[in-house]
Amino acid sequence: RSLLPNKQNNKKYDIHVNGASQLAGPFAYNFNAGIKRNHYKYLEGMPGSYSQNNLYLNGLLKHELDDERIDNINLGIELDNYTYSGSSTFEGFFSATLNPYTDIIFEKAQIHIGAFVNILSDNGSMFAIAPDLEVEFPINKKISLYTTIKGGRTAGTFEAMENVTPYWINIVEKPAYTIADATIGARFAHKSLAANVFTGYTYTKDDLLNYSVDVVDRFDDSFEVISAIGQENTSKIFIGANATYDYAGWLKLFANTRYNYWKCDKKEWIGTKPEFELNLNAESRIFKHILINLAYNFATYGNDQPSKNKNELNLRAGCNFMKRFGVFVEGNNLLNQEYVKYAGYYEQGVNILIGASAKF
Repeated sequence: RSLLPNKQNNKKYDIHVNGASQLAGPFAYNFNAGIKRNHYKYLEGMPGSYSQNNLYLNGLLKHELDDERIDNINLGIELDNYTYSGSSTFEGFFSATLNPYTDIIFEKAQIHIGAFVNILSDNGSMFAIAPDLEVEFPINKKISLYTTIKGGRTAGTFEAMENVTPYWINIVEKPAYTIADATIGARFAHKSLAANVFTGYTYTKDDLLNYSVDVVDRFDDSFEVISAIGQENTSKIFIGANATYDYAGWLKLFANTRYNYWKCDKKEWIGTKPEFELNLNAESRIFKHILINLAYNFATYGNDQPSKNKNELNLRAGCNFMKRFGVFVEGNNLLNQEYVKYAGYYEQGVNILIGASAKF
């Protein structure tokens, strides 16, 4: 049994405006500003309804330099103000993330160096900083070696919890902080083929994790399944490879495989974290306005995860006409496989989605 009410629904709105500099010169900018409103009704564990409002601005300031090695100086900006209304128990807060960086070109190396600086007005520590580093060493015109070290903080918002599971019941507001996400690898490119092999290590403090809890009914010993969210430090060692192939623009193929070795003090909390992953994708534009996409996703889970392996086939076909309008149809989980995507809840079987789009 599930604690989810049978009338759960939500409405999402996003109104925004984009802008960018047009004049030539040493300075340039672009921005995206708007407001998002997410209205939720009959949520699990929350009576009535509530809304999350997000006023946001993100953009980039760029200053080009007349220098042989330092190409430019950049400042990425993300500003978010969150407010909540209705029966929500979330507290509103402000988040600012700055990403100053520059690109340096040497004879045998290219270096991207910067940092992610985050400030929160509430819901966690006020200040956090993480690296933004990438170094690439070209071996020849086809092969290059590279290493990256990234990081950053994810604020404890409703969206962050929804990305982990839409069936949560407990509220977590502390931000998750990836202290280091380090990768080393090699890239290969030749004509229409590009490939990448890599390995690395990630450490996240207070990672958002999804696990299931079985609650025994004291009257008839039946169970209620709760999809819970908790926070615990996690680390993983990973190795993988991916490749893309573009045939004359009308057929694009993509393949990705990856193995993750997870560690966490609460092993049962990482049951929905995939160990082995395989993703295959084919996209074809048979006619000028018709695009077809076929995707296959496979994953295995360890760490006492009770679900079966993920074995999913999806198909999407879309048609654009009159430049501004389009229609599409999606077939998801066409193999009708049963697996747990969110802890305690099996993914639905074959499902079809039909829709339309318009751009003005």
